[in-house]
Amino acid sequence: MVDKPPAPPTDDDFAILITWLRDRDVQCRCGYNLRNLSSAHCPECGVRLRLTIAAVDDYVKAWFTCAAVACAAAGLGTVALTLIARAVYHRSLYPMSASDVGLAVFFVASLPIAAVLLSFRQRFQQMRRWIQWLMAATSVAYFVAMVIQFANAL
Repeated sequence: MVDKPPAPPTDDDFAILITWLRDRDVQCRCGYNLRNLSSAHCPECGVRLRLTIAAVDDYVKAWFTCAAVACAAAGLGTVALTLIARAVYHRSLYPMSASDVGLAVFFVASLPIAAVLLSFRQRFQQMRRWIQWLMAATSVAYFVAMVIQFANAL
């Protein structure tokens, strides 16, 4: 079954959109509040607006990728903290190289990063898609590099 492309918006569609936004606080993807809008364009970023039906949960693939990587790094951060605490408790902390310290800092720092990322899901999803995927790709590449570094340190 082939989907038909949507019909171009008419003046009635724009009137319905403007009426719908009159009493509602709705943000454009740039963050501008569209309440009392007088045209079908965002005055802040200029994007053309259209009233549509969409899924309640927005596109989550990039956010999920970032969240999975952050949580995996946070898990390793928990392991790193546990090992460091155990070594300090038993007074058997061996001299750590600079790369060992860097890895420990990276994984331990991932604990609050994961918490922040999980709590700011809606803000993340309001970013442009290419920025979301750039952040996801960067986090995956950095995490993989740290895991390779960690494996080489063993």
